[in-house]
Amino acid sequence: MLGRIFSPVSHLNSVKNSPELREAYEQTLPLLSEYSTWVGQHEGLYKAYRDLRDGDNYATLNTAQKKAVDNALRDFELSGIGLPPEAQKRYGEIAARLSELGNQYSNNVLDATMAGTSW
Repeated sequence: MLGRIFSPVSHLNSVKNSPELREAYEQTLPLLSEYSTWVGQHEGLYKAYRDLRDGDNYATLNTAQKKAVDNALRDFELSGIGLPPEAQKRYGEIAARLSELGNQYSNNVLDATMAGTSW
């Protein structure tokens, strides 16, 4: 959900980049990454989705709703919900670093494009 809210900010950073916007964007990335990891490894949320899938009400859901539940469970698993706490912490560190590197790469491409550099 937060990713959808943040998407326009990310787009704005790409198309109307300025030093001020870039700095603000870079300050938010670690927070966004941390929040995303926290949600993806939240035992209570995972249990609620699992209980929904395993309960009687799952059969009453339409195809799209079932897909949403199944995708949410998949995303929890891909976020390391089943890992031991130490490995979950390491996952969060790696996710934050990947976010930082992805942003750095995007900035390099944007800077090269704005400078007229050809590949």
